[in-house]
Amino acid sequence: MAAVLFPLLASKEKRGQNNINLLLKGIGKFFISLRKNKGFKNARLFAELHNIDPGQYNKYERVNSDMQLSSLIKVFNIYGLNEEDIFTPKILSEIKGAQSICNPPLVRTGIL
Repeated sequence: MAAVLFPLLASKEKRGQNNINLLLKGIGKFFISLRKNKGFKNARLFAELHNIDPGQYNKYERVNSDMQLSSLIKVFNIYGLNEEDIFTPKILSEIKGAQSICNPPLVRTGIL
């Protein structure tokens, strides 16, 4: 109904969801890269060793599930990163899709 009444709003919402999906996909690939760099070929073994539900962790890597911020921070902590690292230019540059969500000038100036 909203799409009929407000077509521009609907397309903006769709773009926003596409940006979120792109960001989640980038985070998933980033997690895969971090896990493999730690020497874990298998996501299940990594998750079990770090007390994460293997099915849920697999969803994070495969982008089959949205992720709570607390879960994102928990996984970052496991990899030796902290919550401040999430929005640093270095991390954002490694997460494909982050640029579509974050305003690059704010990131470059250190505001984010």
